[in-house]
Amino acid sequence: MNDKLNPLFIALFFLTFSSLAFAQTKQVSNVKANFFNPSIQKDSFNIFHYELKIDVALNLQSISGQNTISFQVLKKINRLSLDFVKRMQVDSILLGKEKLVFNRIEDKVWIDFPQYLNEKSLCQITVFFNGTPQEAKNPPWEGGWVRKKDSLGRKWLGTACQGLGASSWWPCKNDLTDEPDSLDMLIKLDSNLVCAANGNLQSIKSCEPDKKEYHWKISTPINVYNVSINAAKYQIIQDTFTDSHQIKTPLSYYVLDYHKVKAQTHFKQVKNILAFFDQYFGHYPFYKDGYKLIETHYWGMEHQSAISYGNDFKNNKWGFDYILLHESAHEYWGNSLTCTDNAELWLHEAFATYTEALYVRHLSGEMKYLAYLNSQKKYISNQFPMVAKYGINFYNPNQTDIYYKGSWFLHTLRNSFAQDSTWFELLKNLCLRYKYQNISTLQLISLISKMQFFDYTAIFKQYLLNTEIPVLRLKFQNEILYYSWDKCNKDFDLPIKLQGFDLVLFPTTKLKKLKIDNFTTNMIPEGLYKIILKK
Repeated sequence: MNDKLNPLFIALFFLTFSSLAFAQTKQVSNVKANFFNPSIQKDSFNIFHYELKIDVALNLQSISGQNTISFQVLKKINRLSLDFVKRMQVDSILLGKEKLVFNRIEDKVWIDFPQYLNEKSLCQITVFFNGTPQEAKNPPWEGGWVRKKDSLGRKWLGTACQGLGASSWWPCKNDLTDEPDSLDMLIKLDSNLVCAANGNLQSIKSCEPDKKEYHWKISTPINVYNVSINAAKYQIIQDTFTDSHQIKTPLSYYVLDYHKVKAQTHFKQVKNILAFFDQYFGHYPFYKDGYKLIETHYWGMEHQSAISYGNDFKNNKWGFDYILLHESAHEYWGNSLTCTDNAELWLHEAFATYTEALYVRHLSGEMKYLAYLNSQKKYISNQFPMVAKYGINFYNPNQTDIYYKGSWFLHTLRNSFAQDSTWFELLKNLCLRYKYQNISTLQLISLISKMQFFDYTAIFKQYLLNTEIPVLRLKFQNEILYYSWDKCNKDFDLPIKLQGFDLVLFPTTKLKKLKIDNFTTNMIPEGLYKIILKK
């Protein structure tokens, strides 16, 4: 490509291709990315409903319960498996009134049917179980059941099991690609406590001495690790949010009774945050199930429609509660739009972390946005690739680069777009197109490549599969800018839009040159790369 591009040429090019294109170096006919291979095989059954009944002991230690699982058979089978950790006990499994034969192999329960289940048939089984769920060592990163006391010495229960999996306390299918369409949860526990969970509260019943049963109903698809039980001496603050499409979402805040006054003031920012999400990502996806903040002993977790919050009602120096915002951002990035495999959790965490910076931009402008990003940059370790191993339910609590490096990667992608409006259009389109759906890294690459008429495969490969940061080598001499990429894959070719110019550079690992007046490194936007200017 001719590197001597002037502003007039660029303007004419944009008029030709409208706002969705920038000057291209190569056409994209078929994006190839075999290295992003989730190796997902179509499973034999699809779950569409759980009815989970849990009886929690008064001491909050052991539980007993049953899970009625409704599913559709995808191919003819006479055997299937569920996930359930071996420390928990399966008592029996019923198909109607008939007991089924099953056996345990580590954390799997294999169930045999007396006859084949035909393709497309609907089936329902009930698993009866009991045991003592694992205690969380360092929630939410090392999860399990969180059994604590509040400051007055009263019982306080929560759950957090993203890495550990929902099967750490109830039998289910731990698969991000198979979310139940709906879920009913009936929870019996100490009548002195208030129970908060996902979805809408259907009823509260006194069921036996010293216990009450809470029925919560989730009406939208949910990742099973998001299913959450909380119990404490809560008081409830209620409100309503109305979005730009006049869709109303009930707001409920479950806080310890002695924090109610503080929470009423602190949570006023929720409506501003939800209005920001509505503008940039579309309306709140779980309005049918409401939006709840539930005070927990641990920092926070994105439990769908029942966000765990434990940041002590504090704002940061930027004027907002970043835990509240980050976990709420996961309602879009993680709970509605969901990765296909834990190997690609960067799709959840990078976008949620980047949303923090976007909110600063929304509140205070571009310079503060860049300052916030730079406050994140110090946490980038470049220790692990952002994409991990597929097919093993991978989870590394020490992997922070999927947050902060991921956030900077998205900012760097933004700088490769000739028009900012196209970048923000992409963010909203992702949320709308993949609402209640799964997305893979490969699908994201394909979508961006088609929007930009440029193959982003090598760019994603560099930043997600490698730990080394690319170096942009520059030399300016006699009004000629010489430039190339170094310390990167040989096919790396990240475009860079020069600041203050209608001009996009297309560096590769081969030296290029461009005639330009009065070049300074300030024309290169900040990104996830090092800049070396050779004198």
